[in-house]
Amino acid sequence: MSSRGLRPSGSGRDPRKAREQRRSLGGGLTPASVSASDPPKCYNLVVCGATNENDGFIFSDFMGYCMALNEYGVGGDFYSCFPLEKHFFLLSKKTPVVDTIKFGKFGVNEKCLYSFSRRQFVMSEYWWKQIGPSEILDTVKSWIADKQRLAKKGVVVNIILEGHGDGNGRLRIGDGHIHSFEFRDLLAGFSEGVHITAVNGACYSGKFADIIKESGQTDRYVMAAAPADGTALSATRSVSNRTRNSRFSQAFVLSLAKLNLPGTPRRKVTWRLKDHEAFMIEQLSRNITPGGKVVQPQFRAAQPITGMTAVEEMVFRDKIDVLYDPSVSSRRRRIEWSTIDPNIRAFIETNADAASTTVPSTIPPSAQLVVDFELAKCDTNSGYPPDLLVFDEFYGRKPNYRFVLRNLYWRARRQSTVWDMFELLVTRGFLNANSLCLPVNLMQPSRDVGKIRTLLLHFSLCERDCRLIYQESSIPLQSVDWFLDIGWLATMIVRSGVQLEKLFDTIEACDFLGHLEEDELKNFRNEYGQITINQDPNASKGLLRPDGTVPPQETTFGFWLPHGLSSDNVKFARQLRACRQRFNRIEAAFREAEGLSHEKLWLEAEQADFFERHPERYPSVKSIFLKGLSSGRTDVGFVIKHEAEQPAQD
Repeated sequence: MSSRGLRPSGSGRDPRKAREQRRSLGGGLTPASVSASDPPKCYNLVVCGATNENDGFIFSDFMGYCMALNEYGVGGDFYSCFPLEKHFFLLSKKTPVVDTIKFGKFGVNEKCLYSFSRRQFVMSEYWWKQIGPSEILDTVKSWIADKQRLAKKGVVVNIILEGHGDGNGRLRIGDGHIHSFEFRDLLAGFSEGVHITAVNGACYSGKFADIIKESGQTDRYVMAAAPADGTALSATRSVSNRTRNSRFSQAFVLSLAKLNLPGTPRRKVTWRLKDHEAFMIEQLSRNITPGGKVVQPQFRAAQPITGMTAVEEMVFRDKIDVLYDPSVSSRRRRIEWSTIDPNIRAFIETNADAASTTVPSTIPPSAQLVVDFELAKCDTNSGYPPDLLVFDEFYGRKPNYRFVLRNLYWRARRQSTVWDMFELLVTRGFLNANSLCLPVNLMQPSRDVGKIRTLLLHFSLCERDCRLIYQESSIPLQSVDWFLDIGWLATMIVRSGVQLEKLFDTIEACDFLGHLEEDELKNFRNEYGQITINQDPNASKGLLRPDGTVPPQETTFGFWLPHGLSSDNVKFARQLRACRQRFNRIEAAFREAEGLSHEKLWLEAEQADFFERHPERYPSVKSIFLKGLSSGRTDVGFVIKHEAEQPAQD
């Protein structure tokens, strides 16, 4: 999907420039670009080309990059030819004995950011692939050739090279050398629209930056630890009088800690390119030994790129295949939309007339209590069309509780999908959790909410349910479309005020609601033109009773999504848990009534045991190494970390 033409009004951001900038970076996800069979949106290669056992600082830098990428859950391909066994032997001869390689220093206690011990080495706890010095350069070139074939427009390729450089513009990798012009030609082999970020920590690495900038290639960004005529070695010394060489790589890794990377808690401040470059220069130039020469890093773009560009978009594009796989990123690690979940769709898509004589109408008493509880929250005389068949069935002489429960679970699972969508959009910085504190008028949305809701309803899974209702009569006791859950999400979007273009790209990429067909988008534009919404924190404001609950006439059967929560943090958390517990009770009642096994339908309380039996479904994204929590709402599932302390320097 390309959602150009959707924008918030009153924004200081220039939409035309933003679109051009995103286009130059391969922005704008299309339906084809987010299919399950597509390759990742980010390929990462980190190489340690050092062959001398005395060059432990180069392996340390290599270790810092690799461990940072792994800790973020981004990962990559990590190759090294460094003779680590010989290096540990050298360390064992020191007094006192050293048995751990460390990277960086962090905080007032000067703890290292990452470490790797001899014991880990002996136990083969490798995060990299060890390659012989005579083979590693060919392996690197083969990796680049392979990604030239796989990488399509919009994909990011990050290449980080660590080794020795010389004044002739060559970087030593194992027993061989790669010249700056050869590296330039390798990058030129990628398809148009593939963004390449190259990081070179070697001496004289500025030559690589200069020659790529002059090549006329687009979508190329180079970070070099030293200018074309300078060395990367720092003049600062540790207490043991060793020259440190990790200032550039430590600054780079600390800069990554400030990014809004996929799967990590969303920061309030976007880390821009100008912030990244200024931060690295400052880190490399402060606290220098008196009289020492300041080594300035080099940053070169092969085409004009604004300093306001987000580093996240320049360096680490979202990994659609991991972060946005709905069977991984949902709370239950499953396909949350009920009518496409193979484990339960047969129960949800039931023709009432055909099943009335074959399916028992009764359900266990405990499940019936859950249905009665949900019905008690509604005004059964409201005449709201989507609820009429449910209420008619309930007040019949012999109500079919099974059909009522199936309808209830269909609605509840849809809302669970929308809640997963909401959590993801909050963590990505699009929505504000405080919007939950105002009640929502579900029956009478504002004009802007109505427009956003209409567009959301064009996503394929919403349209699929609509067809099941109107064309196939497959949802029990449902003859009219029910979409108040989508209206709730649209309300949160208008209340938060967002960049609609990027928001809808994200909604489509996450695949919770399916895809948006270009034909549907064109029809929508023909009807509404260019959508302009105004941020309105009070959009679709509803009513609350004196006790803080939603009046029965303001809700619908089975609606559990939270709204009208207290602004007090403790009450907010308690009320939010109560909403989610309603869904958990509905799900437990449905499983009991239909006799489903734990393997077919697992509850929230069974998550830990499920992951022990199915480790392949455990979330792959790890927390970042930053310490401390802000006052963000941790109970909702989104946590914002404090900025890292500035590292102490020798």
